Amino acid sequence: MYSPLEKYSRRYGLALMLSLIVVLILGSTFWERSYVGVMKDSCASMYDDRLMPAAALFHLSDQIHSRRLVLEEHLGGYGQLDVNQVHHELGRLEAGIAAAIAQIDGTRLIDAESQLLDELKGQLAAYGRLEARLLAELAAGREATYDEEIRAAFDLLRTELIGLTKIQEQVGKDLSRESFTAAASASSLTHFQLAAGFILGLFASVLAIGPRLSRIESKLSSKLH
Repeated sequence: MYSPLEKYSRRYGLALMLSLIVVLILGSTFWERSYVGVMKDSCASMYDDRLMPAAALFHLSDQIHSRRLVLEEHLGGYGQLDVNQVHHELGRLEAGIAAAIAQIDGTRLIDAESQLLDELKGQLAAYGRLEARLLAELAAGREATYDEEIRAAFDLLRTELIGLTKIQEQVGKDLSRESFTAAASASSLTHFQLAAGFILGLFASVLAIGPRLSRIESKLSSKLH
């Protein structure tokens, strides 16, 4: 037979084990939800702030190159559009460029992206002034070609676009790595929760069944003697 103190100790130990199991489950659930929240935020950010701007950046690059091609062909005299069509097409492309920039500007950008985007806007304005000057000279009957000055302006635009693309790729990789880390942490936490719960459950079972086994052994021993 166990003394009152031993019985109290066993009951206290059993209650403590059960409490630890409950705390473990609640704590693990909280931590797991935080990791799931990180994964959700990373996935949402990858779509809203990376994939969507990346698509807009692709269209922006395509429209800027098309704008150059229309002007270069028109100034070279081998384009298939007349003067009115050229002005209409350049206006359409300029509107598309502005819309793409506004879409990118409306997403969450890091400081380096914001700086490059501002520089790109300035380069586009400078390119637009050169474009307007060449068109005006051609309309006035003077010789106008896609010269070195406007080529240099276009090269600056291309440099800014390449810089934005590289940043998009790097930030996307960082978000993917963050999501992978959160998923791995959540998986490890689940395994820890199962192992710890199993061990604590064994201890609780021992504390709960121990007294009964002792009584059974005592009865068997008394019968044998």
